[in-house]
Amino acid sequence: MPEVRVKSLKKKYGNCLALDDVSFTAEDGKFTTVLGPSGSGKTTVLRCIAGLEDADEGEIWIGENLVYSSSRGIVVQPENRGIGMVFQSYAIWPHMTVFDNIAYPLNIRGVKRAETEDRVKKILDLVGLQGLEKRPAPNLSGGQQQRVALARALIYEPKVLLLDEPLSNLDTRLRERMKTELKDLQRSIKVTTIYVTHDRLEAMSLSDKLILMRRGTVAASGNPDTLYSNPTNRFVAGFLCRMNIVKGRQTSTRKESMTLIETSIGHLYFKVPEILKDDNEVMISFRRNSIKMSREQQDEFNVVSGLVKNRLFEGDYVEYHVKILDDLIKVRENIENIFQEDEKVFLTIKPEDCIVIKSEEYPTLE
Repeated sequence: MPEVRVKSLKKKYGNCLALDDVSFTAEDGKFTTVLGPSGSGKTTVLRCIAGLEDADEGEIWIGENLVYSSSRGIVVQPENRGIGMVFQSYAIWPHMTVFDNIAYPLNIRGVKRAETEDRVKKILDLVGLQGLEKRPAPNLSGGQQQRVALARALIYEPKVLLLDEPLSNLDTRLRERMKTELKDLQRSIKVTTIYVTHDRLEAMSLSDKLILMRRGTVAASGNPDTLYSNPTNRFVAGFLCRMNIVKGRQTSTRKESMTLIETSIGHLYFKVPEILKDDNEVMISFRRNSIKMSREQQDEFNVVSGLVKNRLFEGDYVEYHVKILDDLIKVRENIENIFQEDEKVFLTIKPEDCIVIKSEEYPTLE
């Protein structure tokens, strides 16, 4: 299977810049996910790769084939790009049976009936729809419709599979099951896959490579584990890792290998990366499950106090929102230790659980 290369892609809708110099590579046979909030440009990228939208600038390569180039005037039509696509709405034809829906791409290509029947049978077995070929499409469950859409995209053995939030219409339990099945299927057929979603957990569990988008640009890209463990900027820390982020100002006070930083929640010690030693303004990010919360001040080092403003039950855990001056710090605690709203608490923030990042003036993380 070929790799997909997107180079310096730009796209405008009127005065709105939807894509601004977007470049990335989806590797041969791998599962690449484009993740981002609504309006970040992720679906626009997918539609440009599919040929459903024409970019204003840039190039798109599928293997050795240049399928779009603004400078060379090349625009290969969608049906000639060797791509299978599954839309968010599935786009299942309600007047057709399961067999006819899946066979449609072969029928329009003039494939003979005997070969069509054989290939449909094989793809039905592959996606777990054996025995349903005669069933009318409206009589299928949401998960079955999703499988039909996937089978139809794969029936003619495309070079690349594009998926635009295909699990978003399913309930939570079914989404979890289909996520596993989708990953297993992709691994078995080794098709180069580009998957679009706004769900961070979905993206991290499925992906070999993650492209994180924000406001039409690539905010970060790489292995999901690496991005999650070492967020490179505020947006990655906030959107992907759901970390607390506070502003800070470095001081000249040192303690061993740590620097005293005047943060918006108090004076705290952190280890500052060498590359940020000369930056006066920095930001400190720390995970909500790495904070120790208590009713009494048990430590004298890196402790701040605040009031519990909200609590959200999440199964075996409770998420607390603790007000400290003008900041709202989110803490995830075991359900065995329950704190009350408006209760005074102490938070211990260990330096080894924090990441100091470059200061950025983003009004929001979206």
